[in-house]
Formats: sequence, C-alpha cells, structure tokens
Amino acid sequence: MNYQLKYGLLGIVLTMILYSCSSTRRLNSNEYLLVKNEIVLNNPKVSKEDLNSLIKQKPNRKIFGYWRFHLMLHNWGSGKNDSTKFKRWLRKIGEAPVVLDSFQTQRTKSQLLAYLKNKGYFHGKVSDSVTVKKKKAKVHYYIEPGIPYTIRNYTYAADDSILILIAHSAERINKLVFPGHVFDSDILDEERAKLTREMKMKGYFYFEKDYIRFDADTSVGNRQVDLKCIINTPLVPDSIKPDSLVPGHHQIYKLGKIFIHTQFNPKALEFGKLDTIVYNGYIFTYQKKLKFNPETLLDNIFLHSGRGYQINQIEQTYRRLGDLKNFRFTNISFAPDTSRKNENILQTYIALTPSPKQAFSFDFQGTNTSSNLGISFNVGYQNRNIFTGAEMLEVKLLGGLENQIVSSSVDRRIWNLPFNTLEGGGEINLYFPKFILPFGLSKLSQRVSAPKTQLKTQYNLQQRPDFTRNNLRFSYGISFKKGNFHKFFLNIYEINRVNVYDQSQAFTDRLNAINDLAVRFSYQPHFTTSTNFTYQYSNQIVSKLRSFSYFRFYLESAGSTVYGIAKLAKAKTDTSGNYLIGGIPFSQYIKTEIDYRHYFIINTWSQFVVRFNGGLGIPLTNLKTLPYESNFFGGGANGIRAWKFRRLGPGSSEASLLDQFGDTKLEFNAEYRFGVYKFFKAALFADAGNVWFTPWNAIKSPKGTFAFSRFYKEIAVGAGLGLRLDFNFFIIRLDVALKLHNPVKPEGQRWFSDLTYQKDENSPAKFNILKVPEYQIGIGYPF
Repeated sequence: MNYQLKYGLLGIVLTMILYSCSSTRRLNSNEYLLVKNEIVLNNPKVSKEDLNSLIKQKPNRKIFGYWRFHLMLHNWGSGKNDSTKFKRWLRKIGEAPVVLDSFQTQRTKSQLLAYLKNKGYFHGKVSDSVTVKKKKAKVHYYIEPGIPYTIRNYTYAADDSILILIAHSAERINKLVFPGHVFDSDILDEERAKLTREMKMKGYFYFEKDYIRFDADTSVGNRQVDLKCIINTPLVPDSIKPDSLVPGHHQIYKLGKIFIHTQFNPKALEFGKLDTIVYNGYIFTYQKKLKFNPETLLDNIFLHSGRGYQINQIEQTYRRLGDLKNFRFTNISFAPDTSRKNENILQTYIALTPSPKQAFSFDFQGTNTSSNLGISFNVGYQNRNIFTGAEMLEVKLLGGLENQIVSSSVDRRIWNLPFNTLEGGGEINLYFPKFILPFGLSKLSQRVSAPKTQLKTQYNLQQRPDFTRNNLRFSYGISFKKGNFHKFFLNIYEINRVNVYDQSQAFTDRLNAINDLAVRFSYQPHFTTSTNFTYQYSNQIVSKLRSFSYFRFYLESAGSTVYGIAKLAKAKTDTSGNYLIGGIPFSQYIKTEIDYRHYFIINTWSQFVVRFNGGLGIPLTNLKTLPYESNFFGGGANGIRAWKFRRLGPGSSEASLLDQFGDTKLEFNAEYRFGVYKFFKAALFADAGNVWFTPWNAIKSPKGTFAFSRFYKEIAVGAGLGLRLDFNFFIIRLDVALKLHNPVKPEGQRWFSDLTYQKDENSPAKFNILKVPEYQIGIGYPF
C-alpha cells in the first residue's frame, strides 16, 4: 500500500479520535453524555435481547459502530452564531446529546424487574451502577434472575365438559404449557390465543380470549405452581328478568345463506337497485351486469352453507380472494339469522370492492449502463378480469437509446442523435388464477395458495454499434405459494429464438482473432428449448422489526428432450456435429443458481446485509456451450460495483469483447446501510467474486477456466460508498466503488494496484489518482 493511502487512512482515524473527544463539549458541568447501556447477566435462559429492548434511555446513534455522526452535526450547529440558517439546519438533521437521566434509569429497573416476574423469576433482583469518564457515562444493569418457578400440575376447568375435551385436543396438536415448564406469562397468553382459535375452529363464533383466565397457586412450595385454565361461561339476559344477566352456554353456529356482493362500494350510502342470481346455492348480488364468473369466485371461497363455522376457512377465503388481484378490498361479515330462532345459524356476507379493470403506466428515465448514459421509456397496460374469470392481461412496450463503446472507428448514430445503441421490444403476458394442466392435474389448484398459470410472449431488439440482435421468447408455466414464506415457479416449457446479424467488420475481425467456435456461437443465431424451476423463501414480516433471510434456488434443463428426439430420428447435423431446428443449432445444457441473503436489522435506521450468489452451467452434447443469454456476467450496479456491467472476468482474462461472460459464478456482497436524514440514506459496501468457464465448456480459455488451484486468487474485490434517495415506493441509488483486488493484474500486483498515486508532471504540487472510481446508478437496492 503506497504512503499516500496510509496517510489518508491515518487522517481518517485521527479525525474520528478528535471528534470523540469533542462530543461532550456542549454539555453543562452537571451533565454526562450517555454512551452505553450494559446488561450484566449470567443466566443464558433469559433473553438479553428482550432485556435490552426494555431500556428506556438509549445512547446517540452510531455509524460504523463508533461514530456518532448525528450528534456531531448537532454540535456543529450549536454554539456561537447558532441562529444562522445553516446551523439551524444542522441541528434539525442532527441529534441532540442524550444526557444521563436517573429517572429513566429507575424506570428501566422497574421494567426489567416486571419482565423477570412475567418469565417466572418471582424473586429476581435488578440493580444498577454508573461509571463516568471524561463526561461520558455508562450505565450497568445487573440482573440476578434467581431460580424460576415451574409448573407442577396443569388442569382445565369449565361448566361445559365439551369445552374441556376441545382444550385437551388442542393440547395434543400444539402443546405450549406442561408440567416442568417455566411459568411464563407470555406463553400463557399464547395458550389463550391457541385455545380461542381452537374454539372458533369448532364453531363457537362468539368465543373470545376474555373467556379464558388462569389461576396460579404458588403456595405448593419448592418454587412450583399448580396452574388451572378456567374457561368461563358467557352471561346472557335472564328470561324472567331481562335486565339481569345469568350464566349461559357457549353456542355452536352453522352457516346459513351466503351472499356475495361483487360490486361493493364502501363509500356509497345507498347501493341502488341490485340484481340477484343463485349459483350452486350461493346468492350473488350485482348492479346491471355480473362482471365476474361465479365459478371462478367459488373456486376461491371456502365457506359452505349448512357446515359449521370455522375460522381457518374464513382466513383461507381472504387469502385466495386477495391473491386474485382483482379486488381492492374484501370484507366477510356474519349476522344471526333471526328467522330461525331456535337454531344457531349465521348469514354470511362477502363484500368485494373491485379494482379498476384497466390501468396504464408510463415511465421515462435516464439510464447508466457501464457508465454509458442514455434514455429509456416503458409503457404498460393491464386488463384485470379480461375474460370475466379474474384473468389478467399485461402488455408492456419498452424502448431506449444509449451511447456505448464501439469496436471500430465507424460509429453508427441513431437518427442523428448522440446515441449509437437502440433497444426496444415488448411483451404480452396472460395470467389465469388456476392451474391449466393436462390429466386432471388442474384440481391441484384447490390445495395450494395463489395458483396461477402464465403464458408469456416477449420480443426484444438490440441494435448495438457492432451488431444487431433480436430475441423472441415464449413460455408456459405455473406458480403457487405455500404458507406465507414459500413461493414456487415452474416454467413447463420455454422456447427462445435468438437472431444475430448486421455485424460490423471490426467486430467480426475480433471474433475471428479469438478463434473459438464457442465464442462465435454466442454471437450467431441459435435456438433454445427449456424447462426451469424456481423456489423462493423469505421469512420477512413487514410489520415486525426483526432480522430475516431470503433464499432463491433456480434449476434449468435445456435441449435434452429435443436432442433425444433428433437422435432417435437420425436428424441431420451441421459440420460440427450439432443437431439443428429449422436450420439453426440448439443449445443443450443444465444450469443452476442460488441466491442467499441475510438482513441483520440493527435498529429502525440501520441494517447490515450479506449475500452469496453462485451459479453453475454445464453444457451437454449439442454445442457444448451455453447460449449468450444464459451465461453469467460480472460487474454492474447489482453485482461487483467496482467493475462495469459485463466487463469482469472470466477469471484473470483481460476483456476481449464488450461483454465478458462465463458459465460459473461466485459472488459475495456485504453492505452496511444507515439513515442520514429522512429519505436521504447511505451505505458502505464490499463486493467480491468473478465468473469462469467450466472445464466442460467448448470455450478454451487458459486464464478464464475455473481451477481449484487458483480460483481464489482470481476473486475480484471492490468496496465503496453508496448514497440513496429512499422514497419507499421509489429508490434512486448512486454507488461509488474502488478496485481493491484486480485479478487481471499480474500475481503479486493485484492488491491496491488501482489506488496508486503519481505526480502530475505539469503541476508537481498536485497528485492524481491513476484509476478513477467506478460509479453505478441504479433503481432500488442492489439486493
């Protein structure tokens, strides 16, 4: 590392040390800056995370785990001449010093003690101490939980023996409270919720949590509790004295008539005249015309007249109707059927508020691909319920102009504008809210969540400086969800036709100079037929501030069925022995990819994210290489940001074409994200990885082929700073990155060689960086 870089890092460290010394300079003589809360606990069974969340007074926010950046801004805006606009602005975006407050410390102790008692530590103790050094205070909370109380016996009590049987059946399904378990108030609350749900599953429509209470007898000794779950009976009006209440009985209810209003307007005071039809026993109400196929709606409604009330069927109906994406609001309500006084019958009302049937969107933006500026637009059209069966039609048109590096001195301008690259195309997608499968498999739609069949047709045209490429793709597939965290996508059949033509002579000469048939194939017409499967998992709960993970697995098989048919039919081959479809060779390969991310939520304004992305493509008999569009690429705004998009790799090879690629990929990313002021946010990040060719690929590249003996030496590493404007619904991102380890350099010169300084010959007093940092502009977060 050169001396300028060393001095630069030393300067940063000294600046942070000097800042830390000045963070208390605005405090009064009797004030102390709270810098740390420490929980001292020797019992691993008590959650330190829960205890920390109860602390009432938190220190000022820190960036990088050390720097109280917002406090520094506030201090800069205070003091002399603090009424200027700029200083007022600094105080506004900054954070006032958190001064130690003994009252808040006592409140915290009370909360900690209450937490211990809720967790069964009835004799727990909490004490505190404060250490002060140079006007900075640390508060230490000493937690002595002691020995917890445990449950000796657990019994049920109710006037109705059926309720006790239901409680025992719920216990067998999901046992939360049992002898020997620590007495925990939170667990008891979960037990109440579980029993209430089980009652509602058995038809007890009016049953609520308030009917359940616990009686705990702690006098049995030896830190044990005899626990009784008491299910109270409801109070009902006395038949003799209506003004008085007497104990009654919990009642089981069945569903009666089911009304489905398909055009409910919650803002309308009057609904006007409604027409009615009865379909399979369900009563549909509408105005003028029934716009939804009743059969489609009933496929997603799990409530049946004459059957018992069950809360899980209501929840499933809500989910399935929401998954249709045709309704803005869904509301299910119940009312007793007063015409049948001696029966417990509920009339069901399902109110559906449709979304607008048609929607248009238009997006116009500037682009930056590989530091090449351009403009693009995207026009979209949606038609929900196009065939009255909650189908959705999507039509998208896109286009863009860009300026790119060319291989020859002859640059092609587009319409005499300062752009030499044109991209355009569109897609037509049709979604059905069920499976459309042969052999009666469509019935599986009833067993999964959000079933869909998708038919997609896409066309893309790229007129680049060195060649023109068009791509026509058709796919037929299904998708569904399982629970709240799992999604599955299966493209049963996908056909992709790529045509490459109008190559410049300079580009053709470069391809010939490489002298590799496989590379030349990537820029020639080819045909691909494939089947692919994707599994996605995410346990994020938006309403909860907690860490979560994301995982995606992708598997694709291409060309093997067609190859088998061609071989059996003894079809003709080209001069390289490859079978053809319509005179064009087709690809045959297997490809897989995984993407794992973990989001460590530190607090409401900062998080740390790590990601691993790896992929492998294995070319098989026909062509022995992957098509261009199925390869992996390195660099860019969503990858290793210190390199331009598609300009990294393979391995330690230098760029020979505008687009570098490989059939093997390894990538690691880490990013610390933090808020600065409102929607203005920032990030520190590091990226590492590369792409390679497998030894089975027809492309023979000594420096670009993956080898266990050297691949770790060819990992590219970059790091940088990101700035973001986060408006929740729209995020604009600028990332600036430097190359730290460049595998293209000779071994021994790869680390920090791109950060070297040299003197400017024309101005010896100045220094210039040899390599300009790479900047990436993106929309949304990179991962």
